[in-house]
Amino acid sequence: PSDFKSVVALCPPTDLKELHKYLKANPSDVTNWIRDAIESAYGGTPDEQPGRYSSRSIIEHADRLTMPLLISHGTSDELVPVDFARRLVKRLKGKKDLKYVEIPEGNHDAPLFRCGAIEWLADKIK
Repeated sequence: PSDFKSVVALCPPTDLKELHKYLKANPSDVTNWIRDAIESAYGGTPDEQPGRYSSRSIIEHADRLTMPLLISHGTSDELVPVDFARRLVKRLKGKKDLKYVEIPEGNHDAPLFRCGAIEWLADKIK
């Protein structure tokens, strides 16, 4: 965390073991590809590599997010459900410099253009 002055998290998969479970329960060409990529990067499934998944879980290490943080998520995201962002925001309740932008009916790409990230970042780097 000390390497980052601010963070913009668009549709963040805040816990890859939970995302893996979601992707497995919702198979498609895209979700299977993402799940396989996660397994390849982590050396196996969450059951096979629990420590590796846990050590990289944003939700499990939310207390380390001390920098200004903008989180944005579309409510209709079918790749990373909006509940991932909502759980993190709930965990960070009371955090100074936290902005959460939820985009009603927005899909996975909606935050790219509708959350004000560029303006927010510009304000943080002044």
